[in-house]
Amino acid sequence: MNARIAVACLILAAIYSAPSGAEDAPLAAEIPRLEGVWTLDMEGDMLSMVVYQSGPEIAGACTGEYPEPWNAVMTGSVSGNEVNLFLLSLQDGVGIMTEISGGEMDGGIKGSFVQTNSLGGWRRGNLTGFMTNHDTSAYEPAPPTFRPLSSEPSTEPSKPLEAEDGGTEDKRGGSGGISPPGGSEAGERRFVDVTTQAERVFYLGWAWNPG
Repeated sequence: MNARIAVACLILAAIYSAPSGAEDAPLAAEIPRLEGVWTLDMEGDMLSMVVYQSGPEIAGACTGEYPEPWNAVMTGSVSGNEVNLFLLSLQDGVGIMTEISGGEMDGGIKGSFVQTNSLGGWRRGNLTGFMTNHDTSAYEPAPPTFRPLSSEPSTEPSKPLEAEDGGTEDKRGGSGGISPPGGSEAGERRFVDVTTQAERVFYLGWAWNPG
């Protein structure tokens, strides 16, 4: 009798301690699948966002057109129907961080956002979003607006500077494009008697008089 009671107790203990697949199924169902390409409407500002998902963790990128085309990195999480996203971008030279809090409902997102920037400004508003494509490869970021620095030395010849009178001036201070003194034609050689210029010739700080 005692042996039968002991066996029954062991069986009951094994049943209650074993994980229940019926209990795990609702937990998995609470995490909606958000992976894909989305369109977000933030008080009239339209954004395109790509979402990659691994369980409750999500990450991706975002792009917009105002005031200039820009790209942002995105990270966040989803729990039940609650969605939290953080966007970080550089728009027209200003760093901008956006926090999105909302809920997933009927394949879309509805919530609010708070946005701050590196100049001390901020704004908040409502947000809606919907998935446009389950294929993440359909996402198109904005083209980069900067030219990558080249490691090769420049082979272009330096251009002469323009002088105030319209001519060109080289690095030594000489001015090209200026008419020759005395009205002489270009290319004409002028001979000067250096003996008549003795008082104007100096060498290492002392006057030289050939006479």
